[in-house]
Amino acid sequence: MKNIFFNHVMCYKLKLVYKLAIAAFFSFVVLFLLLQTNAFLSLNRPVKSDVLVVEGWLPDYALEEAMVIFKRDKYKKIVTTGVPLSVGSYLKEYVDLAHLSQATLLALGMKENEVVAVPAPDVHRDRTFHSALAVKEWMLKNDMRIEKMNLVSLGPHSRRSTNLFQKVFESEVEIGSIAIESRDYDPDRWYASSEGVRSTINEAIAYAYAVLLGK
Repeated sequence: MKNIFFNHVMCYKLKLVYKLAIAAFFSFVVLFLLLQTNAFLSLNRPVKSDVLVVEGWLPDYALEEAMVIFKRDKYKKIVTTGVPLSVGSYLKEYVDLAHLSQATLLALGMKENEVVAVPAPDVHRDRTFHSALAVKEWMLKNDMRIEKMNLVSLGPHSRRSTNLFQKVFESEVEIGSIAIESRDYDPDRWYASSEGVRSTINEAIAYAYAVLLGK
């Protein structure tokens, strides 16, 4: 009787240890994947191209880096995108992010024939998708026939933007990606700051939405 009871207890303990080991393993995997979220979303996969598309909402330091990339890699054209400004448009000569970022690049020393602004319509949802549509329509209107182009975005926003641009351009144009590192937090320790958590988690949700719904 004692042996049966002992064997029952040992069997129970072994099962418990086994379950705890499995739980610990999966917890480790989930934690590891979670910590890699920012790196996964911050897509750096440039292609050889003459055209650099820059999202107009980027901060000034990111536009400065885009200009450095433009000159270093010998691009021929920068295309700035963006929707109308939601604040201050009545007080400024620039009414949309595309022209505002174009003006910033010109102020930084770029030539007028190197930068073109392609504003998107005034939409409140799917702004990146409509920006991509605006760029495609502009290229068709100006008979720009290219096979590849690179998109410059900020940190974890880059994978979603690249995915949406690729959906719009389909197989006609290969979209490369350049992610400018955010200076608001340490990307390797994004979970240690409120800005890093907010940016990474929001972009993860937005990316899932874009993959599932296509916008």
